[in-house]
Amino acid sequence: MKPTLTLTFETGDELAKFVAGHFGSGQSQAPVAAPVPAPAAPMVPTMPTAAPAPENEDDDQGAPAADATGVDADGLPWDERIHAPSKSQNKDGTWRKKKKLEDAFVAGVEAELRSVQRVPVAMPAAPTPPPMPQVDQQPAPAAEGIDFHTFMQQLSAQMQKRDETGQPVINADYLAQATAEISGAWSVPLNAITDIPSNPQMITYAIQVFQRDGKWD
Repeated sequence: MKPTLTLTFETGDELAKFVAGHFGSGQSQAPVAAPVPAPAAPMVPTMPTAAPAPENEDDDQGAPAADATGVDADGLPWDERIHAPSKSQNKDGTWRKKKKLEDAFVAGVEAELRSVQRVPVAMPAAPTPPPMPQVDQQPAPAAEGIDFHTFMQQLSAQMQKRDETGQPVINADYLAQATAEISGAWSVPLNAITDIPSNPQMITYAIQVFQRDGKWD
């Protein structure tokens, strides 16, 4: 025979409280699954970081030289004695220099480079001698090789001579005319015949003018 327990409650609320206190809420709880840990990420081998290359104190990295002429902003070519092997330039366009160089040594090399780079100044070409005056008479004594001192001595002697009328063979008017002709032929301004001592060819030309006009013997 099975034992039987009879419970009497005044209200349904009392019954519900009793059941809840002794038997739980009466609702079955579904078991909660334990979280499954995510699979560990595969280990990726780490490549060793390359050690920085040792700095070369004479090879500062800068902007590469861009001047097609091969010279920097100061007009100097690259020189291994004073400039960095990288052939790079500073922001101002000058070659980067090696470190630990004496200032006097650098200045000496730069002076040498400037002297090499200096373009010689073109000297004006000497004027081309004009054709010598044609002498109509018999060939006169050679005029070439006479220096200015000898020329003036012979000119003074000619000015002392007189023609058939007793007039000087070479007077002041004729001498001024001859000087103007020499000046125009050589494109050189001459104030007087004495302005030609530094040009032997001009002296020769003057003598041949006098020979042409029969005023030199």
